Amino acid sequence: MATPNEKLRALEAIGLIELLETDQRPTFVLDLEIVANQDDCHLSSVFCNCSLRSLTNLQNAVLGTARIHSILDGQDRKKHSEFKSWSTTLYPQSSPTIGPPAGFLYSGLLWSRVTVRKRWRIISGLAFNQPEIITAINMSPRKRVFERKVPLSLNLARNQNAAPGPMSQLFVRQTAPQGMWTDILPLSHHTELFKAIDWGPQKVLIYNEGYKPIASDKHPSMMGSTFAQAWPESAYEFGPIFVSAQLTGRATAMEDTSFFIRRHGYLEETFFSWNMIPMCEESGGTLGFYLTVFETTRQTIADRRTRMLISMTNAPDLSSFWDGVLQGFKSNELDIPLAIIYSLEKDPDAKSPSEGSAICVFRSALGIPENHASMPKRAPLGRSSEGFIHLFENAQTADDYIVLSQQDESLPEHLFQGIAWRGFGEMSTTVIVFRLFVGSETFGFLLLGLNPRRAYDQDYERFLKLLSRQLSTSLTSAVFFEQAKLNEANLSKQLATRTREFAESEASFKAFADLVPAGVFNMSDKGEILYANDTWYELTGHPKGLKREMSGMGVVYPDDIPLMEREWGNLAKLGAKSSFEFRLNTTWFHEQSMKWKNRWVIASSNHQLYEDGSLKSIFGCVTDISHQKQAQEDALERARLSDQLNLRTQEVNESEKKFRQMAELAPCGILYYSAEGTLLWANSQWYTMTGHSTKPEDHYPGSFFSFIQEDDHELVTREFEKLTVKKEHIRFEYRTKKPWIHYVDGKPVEETAWILCMTFPTLNEDGSIKNLMGCTADISHLKWAESLQMQSRVEAEEGRLNSRVTELKLIIDNSEEVAGEVYGYHLSADDVNSSLIELRSLYDDPAAIDSILDSVQVISLCAQHQGRIINDVLTLSKLDSAMTRVTPDICQPVAVVKGNLKMFEGEVVTHRIQLNFLVEDSYEQCKINWVTADPSRLTQIFINIMTNAIKFTKSRTQRTITVTVGASLKKPTTGGIHGVEWFPSRDSALKKDPTSDPEWGEGEPVFLIFSVQDTGRGLSLEEKTRLFNRFSQANIRTHVEYGGSGLGLFISRELTELQGGEIGVVSVAGEGSTFAFYIKGRRANAPKRVPADQKDRSSIKGIVGSIGKDRPALPKRSSAPTPVTVQPKAGTPMFEVLLVEDNLVNQKVLSKQLAKAGCIVSVANHGLEALDFLRKSKLCKANNGSGKNVDIVLMDLEMPVMDGLTCVRHIREMQSQCELVRHVPIIAVTANARKEQVEASIAGGMDDVMPKPFRISELIPKIEKLLAAC
Repeated sequence: MATPNEKLRALEAIGLIELLETDQRPTFVLDLEIVANQDDCHLSSVFCNCSLRSLTNLQNAVLGTARIHSILDGQDRKKHSEFKSWSTTLYPQSSPTIGPPAGFLYSGLLWSRVTVRKRWRIISGLAFNQPEIITAINMSPRKRVFERKVPLSLNLARNQNAAPGPMSQLFVRQTAPQGMWTDILPLSHHTELFKAIDWGPQKVLIYNEGYKPIASDKHPSMMGSTFAQAWPESAYEFGPIFVSAQLTGRATAMEDTSFFIRRHGYLEETFFSWNMIPMCEESGGTLGFYLTVFETTRQTIADRRTRMLISMTNAPDLSSFWDGVLQGFKSNELDIPLAIIYSLEKDPDAKSPSEGSAICVFRSALGIPENHASMPKRAPLGRSSEGFIHLFENAQTADDYIVLSQQDESLPEHLFQGIAWRGFGEMSTTVIVFRLFVGSETFGFLLLGLNPRRAYDQDYERFLKLLSRQLSTSLTSAVFFEQAKLNEANLSKQLATRTREFAESEASFKAFADLVPAGVFNMSDKGEILYANDTWYELTGHPKGLKREMSGMGVVYPDDIPLMEREWGNLAKLGAKSSFEFRLNTTWFHEQSMKWKNRWVIASSNHQLYEDGSLKSIFGCVTDISHQKQAQEDALERARLSDQLNLRTQEVNESEKKFRQMAELAPCGILYYSAEGTLLWANSQWYTMTGHSTKPEDHYPGSFFSFIQEDDHELVTREFEKLTVKKEHIRFEYRTKKPWIHYVDGKPVEETAWILCMTFPTLNEDGSIKNLMGCTADISHLKWAESLQMQSRVEAEEGRLNSRVTELKLIIDNSEEVAGEVYGYHLSADDVNSSLIELRSLYDDPAAIDSILDSVQVISLCAQHQGRIINDVLTLSKLDSAMTRVTPDICQPVAVVKGNLKMFEGEVVTHRIQLNFLVEDSYEQCKINWVTADPSRLTQIFINIMTNAIKFTKSRTQRTITVTVGASLKKPTTGGIHGVEWFPSRDSALKKDPTSDPEWGEGEPVFLIFSVQDTGRGLSLEEKTRLFNRFSQANIRTHVEYGGSGLGLFISRELTELQGGEIGVVSVAGEGSTFAFYIKGRRANAPKRVPADQKDRSSIKGIVGSIGKDRPALPKRSSAPTPVTVQPKAGTPMFEVLLVEDNLVNQKVLSKQLAKAGCIVSVANHGLEALDFLRKSKLCKANNGSGKNVDIVLMDLEMPVMDGLTCVRHIREMQSQCELVRHVPIIAVTANARKEQVEASIAGGMDDVMPKPFRISELIPKIEKLLAAC
């Protein structure tokens, strides 16, 4: 089934020719653009359908190609001419008594017409005895045919029930039915009248009250008369319409049809829109016709008059005005049947102005013969009574026009005898005489005859006023144009005189200007050089003879062109005098600087105006002030340099002060020496670490040997020579004479102090050493831990071999991590070196100082992390060796916890974690203030638990950590504290109460309870069983995703039990965890002197505080695989390097060092990100050369998510499968560089291994060698 749209498209495909060929009516088509210009009687059709072509005689008759009397039915040539006129006229010309025809009876057929696109006229014939083929009759371009039959009963009901209104209704009764139809009407005078009428086939009329204005003086005699009696002037025209309606039974509508009605005492031109509906019987016969009529006379005539006014155009001069006025009237012969125009001119023969000096001269006429007696060619105004002249004299004193009418007998009808009137062929009953004037001066007169079939009413008066206004406008334009011509001639004479005077004045001015030492110029309002003296040309360099608008802008220095444009605008628009300075493109030689410089001039300018105030020209002079401006610039430059020197000196001092303040906060030693080995400056940590004297007299060349053990002097001397002679970066370890002291069982124990030193030279521009920069770190803990672990390993029992192997792996991993941090020291020191070079060579660049401060902060962070790692190793070793002791001290638990949380403030802010601290009611109920406990062991437990809480919370959507402090006088039971189950203690019955020793005092025993609740990933039941064991983590993925060694919770458990307490956890997977523990202590009195770090001035009730919620986050590592690219500072990059490193510090430092070395560095956080980067790079064949390039990959081995060996295995698989365009050189970067590990890396697919720590100067040659071999 086709859709409606498909049906519509199929219907649109039918052509007009195809439609007409299927029409049974004789039909032909005319092109109105062609036939409108034909004068003969022949009709040139562009198409005849098969029905007409089959009737040859009929075709010849309608087209005028032959005279066949049998077909024409006795009609003559005049009838054919009328048929042609009806066929070809778009808007039919009506006769004085008959409106436009709707159809045409010709050759025995009723012809109808329709026009398509205002060009193609389609005409079809209809025989009276073939009603079944009749479809529609086109009445006019705006006609509508209602395709429906109207039953009589419906029309009667509508006639009887219609409310009175503006609609005029006419009923035409054609035949009398069986039984009078008037019998069903209610009794009234009208009903009696209707019953008395002899109804027959003559089309008897009856109408409503609204039809009376149309019937006019024919009412009431029209009521009951036939249509032919009532409207004899329209009977012929309506004949075909009645026939068509009777045959088809369809309604007909017409708009704006012309009728001529005798009302108001004359035959009036009117227009109506009407609908005629045939009244049909059930048998199909037509009983009558129902008509509704609306009068549209005012609107139709107003449209016609408006079109005439629009067609009238303004005349360019007076001679064109007289003829042009009447041209506009030709299109409207009905409203303007007569028009005569005279001009009023001065009499050249008059002796004085007092004599009648005005002559009326005939110009043009429309609708009257030129030799008419009432229309003289010339006649004096006021002294002649010829024809229309005396009418003009009366109009001369009128404001607008005068009206002459038959009604008031003011119209002299004898003057209009012998005129063949246009339009309806009748004499105008009203004549208008216009006075054509401009201001108070009269230029002529216009006489108009008005439409005899329209009354002179308000509509006509409004039309004449619009016509008068338009004529006045056109005349004013023409007069002004004529006056302009006269003024032009006078001005030409004046111009010649002024030109001669100007030439003489200009000659005098030029003679004077040549003697002036300044440049003199005169420019037009368009910027064209009218005159300039030789000095001006020499100063500006403007080519002589160049005549071009604004050519003077070409001599102005480009930066000063906006100034010149602004000053030009002030002169040209504001008319303000100006004096300003600007530079020229011409130059002069400055001997002091031995440079050519742009010339400075001062310009003084004014303007010259025309009499109407418009700009005529701009003139002025320019004076060379280059030497004065140079002296001014020199003075300003000296002042600027002085201010800049003071500012830079102050900035350097402030930067130096800031650097030293930051250095004092660093946990490592920072110093710099002279090239001779004299200490120039060091922070307090270095003096404390080494024991070197701070006295200035002790700072001499080689004074550092005073605190180094003699066995290491040879090593230090050798390294110092590398530093000063070979100018290499050095890194070495040495021992100091000052011992390292640690405590065992509360007693100090002295050990050898070890220092890690990293130093580098800063060079002058000539390559000589400027000074030596270095940093030191105390690694005594690490050395002691190494020796302790060695002893423990030797003394270990064979039954604990597997556990000890795991412990050894921990030591190795932690040592690697320490080496990584030391590697961070080393690279940061390199950065300090390069930054200090910039500092000393570029004092005015504060960014160099900021770089140093950044490096110092990195060194500080590395040292802190290194300390935590070493403490874990030492604590584990002491626990295994039973060397760990609990040292009691008087403290405030709340102050201790708050101090611990302060250490994590920066980290929680970075990760946007909300950290809450809550003191529970139990703490206040027990009235806890000062207690005897071990705050250092308490701190160690808190650090481990808080580190885990932050680690597992920072990647969650909701990030909250809540820390609580409570107390109890009894030992807490399992499940009593936040539902936490305590981890079973080992040999708890055999353990001694730590608070029983005398040093704990005799205060009341109390149990201090602590908890840390987080919104991290949570733990399953299986995962909780593996916690609190040595080297144990929740699951195998914990180390991969979060790192860590698995020692923290085991150490926390051991330390808790040493203090008489327990530790436990409650957790729900996906929601978070709560770690809680308690320790035993005793009440104590406040000490006489309270340490500053133990003072707690806050309230101990409710929430004490929270941090991290609304503070801005610091940068953190992105989890998305979008590597960061670091560009080299300048120049062509050496290599494009992909650095795969999970340590953010090493990432940052190594990327910066490689960039400074001239490399482009891209960073990936682990192996998986590295694979994603290579798939998007130029190395991937699928990218067709798009993406970033990679020359070499630096790959760390130990990384979360995907380690280095796994990543390199995937890369080699991609090469073997031809996914990459070439071999990818990869260097393993690791601190674990033992022989077996190096061999394993090479076997795993690495091209080379670079052990940590290393310097960039060692890495670059290895990269070059590897790339050269590829």
